[in-house]
Amino acid sequence: MAQPLMSVVIPMYNASAFIGKCVEHLIHQTYKNIEIIFVDDGSTDNCASIIKEYAKHDKRIKLIKQKNSGVSVASNTGILAATGDYVSIHDHDDFVNLEYFEKMANAAVLTGAD
Repeated sequence: MAQPLMSVVIPMYNASAFIGKCVEHLIHQTYKNIEIIFVDDGSTDNCASIIKEYAKHDKRIKLIKQKNSGVSVASNTGILAATGDYVSIHDHDDFVNLEYFEKMANAAVLTGAD
């Protein structure tokens, strides 16, 4: 079976203090079949610029900008844009183990999760 595409949605608002570390933990996952969707919820800092720089070098990264509407709306915006078989929502200050999505994908395939 082909590896399922994992969509990772990260809503962010004025997240420049954490966003670099968050991106690093996602782009260096052992599982490579992921799309990384950042939703900028009207930030006034430079977090969108940071994401744009990473996106220049990694086609898995997508940036969506919207007016400030709150974390729930930003999460839903990302979910609607997701094209993966599975969706995971992370806060901009979440940092996961580098094998996180590999273990999640393997468990999903093994159990036939929907």
